[in-house]
Parts: sequence; C-alpha cells; structure tokens
Amino acid sequence: MIPVTDSIFLTKLELSDAETINAHMRDKEISDNTLVIPFPYTIQDANTFLEDTAIKEEETGVQKNFAIRDGYGVLMGIIGIHFNFGLDAGKSEFGYWLGKKHWNKGVMTTVINKFCEVAKEKYKMKTLEAYVFYFNDTSMHVLQKCGFACTNDTITHTKRDDTKVLGIGFSKLL
Repeated sequence: MIPVTDSIFLTKLELSDAETINAHMRDKEISDNTLVIPFPYTIQDANTFLEDTAIKEEETGVQKNFAIRDGYGVLMGIIGIHFNFGLDAGKSEFGYWLGKKHWNKGVMTTVINKFCEVAKEKYKMKTLEAYVFYFNDTSMHVLQKCGFACTNDTITHTKRDDTKVLGIGFSKLL
C-alpha cells in the first residue's frame, strides 16, 4: 500500500474490485473520456480487466495498475503505467480514471503527483506522458497542475466503437 494522503492510498487491484469498478463504469462520461473503456460496461468487462492485469503482473513481476482507494479501502478509481516503450525505457504513457462522485475534490491531482514519484522511484522513469482527448479540459487542467506540459503532439485514437478522437499530448520530466 502506498499512502497518497492520510485518506487516499494506491494499492494492488483485487478480483473482488469488479463490482465497484462496474458501478463506476455505469457513468458514460468516464467511457467518453477514455480510450479503451467500453460503454455499456459489464461485470464481465471488469472481471476480464482484473484477470488480465493479474496475469500480466504474474508474468512480468511488475505491478502496472493501481487501485486508488479511500481511507476505508473503497476503490475510487485506477491509475496505471503502460510501459509502451518497454520496461527499461525510462519513458512511458500512463492513464487514469476516477469515479464521478470523487471529481472536483483534488483527488486526481494529488494521486498523479504521487504517481509521478512512484514512477520515478519504482520504475526508474525519467518521463511520463499522457494523451488527453481534445474535449477533456478537466483532465488537461489536472495534468498542468501536476507540472505536465502540453507537447502539442496530437494523435488520432480509434475508440472501441470505431469513432476517431483527437488526443493532445502532455509530458513531464521526472
């Protein structure tokens, strides 16, 4: 368990988190702001995600996804590192989502700041990157508050429903 504050923690995801993840994913706005989260989201989607995460962690010995939990241990969201340039590259994209009832409380800003420390110390990252959909002003603002700079790099993502969405790049040297 990694303390973020006295009441927010980063922990390992558990198979028992499926119901809570599924409950958060009933909000279409979360899916709309992420690349791979489908809508409607099902309990099977949650189970598959958790099982795939556990298998990859067992195979590599690396925890790449973290549950964001409150002081009671309730899952509030997830943050994870992609290792899209390889485990030893010193650079990676990361992604995150937070249940809507936790929005606009400073939770994600605090979590991302701590996650940057974890990425530097645990994974020896020198640079973290994130792509945010062009319409997600809140996420752009959070990244900027955490010291990420807009790189002006853009990428067109194809979501699971085959819609094309422009992503704007953000980067931070750790």
